[in-house]
Amino acid sequence: MKVYERDEAKRMRREDGESIKEIAKCLGVSPGSVSRWVRDVPLTFDQRRSLENRTPNRMVGAQTNRKTARKRRNGFQQSGAQMAAKQNPLFVGGCMLYWAEGRKSRNSVGLCNTDIHLLRYFLKFLVECYQVSQDNIVLFIQYYETSDVTEADVINHWCSGLDLPISCLRSISMNPRNRSSARKKRGKHLYGICEIAVHRTQIVQSIYGAIQELGGFSRECWLD
Repeated sequence: MKVYERDEAKRMRREDGESIKEIAKCLGVSPGSVSRWVRDVPLTFDQRRSLENRTPNRMVGAQTNRKTARKRRNGFQQSGAQMAAKQNPLFVGGCMLYWAEGRKSRNSVGLCNTDIHLLRYFLKFLVECYQVSQDNIVLFIQYYETSDVTEADVINHWCSGLDLPISCLRSISMNPRNRSSARKKRGKHLYGICEIAVHRTQIVQSIYGAIQELGGFSRECWLD
């Protein structure tokens, strides 16, 4: 146990009325540890008022950061709208595919499907239109338990079919077979479903901008 840090945290809280975050930063420990150490240390009225007076400044800072981030996302959307205006068939097709099937996240691209050819097209869109490298691509796979394929078969199907190294795979999960419906599902989506994801705010917001340009509408919620 970090006895010195604990005792110093209590002293700083008791004598100086410092905030948990300030104590943690000063001592090089986690805020969670400081919170446990000082939870029984009472603050005076003046100390509580001093901490409360600092809060508005932090709130202003947070609001400024949110506005700055929103402005950046808006810039990415405008860039996407300009790309859409060029009417590149691959770009338009990729954006429309994402509009229909994509995960509508604010900061990352994600599209999942059982059709490997659809995912190959979307991957081509990311690589050629946004210069996404293999190092930035991650895969998530989910499949049903079956006697027809093994987990190794599933991984090989998606990684080989998408021409991606196994290092792109972040997780693979198997849904247990429901005995009552085993015959109905036999041979259906044999290799499960795969998601291609890229964690880049710039790309997903650019796609949103392009979708709105191509569709002739505006959707503020994609900025927030």
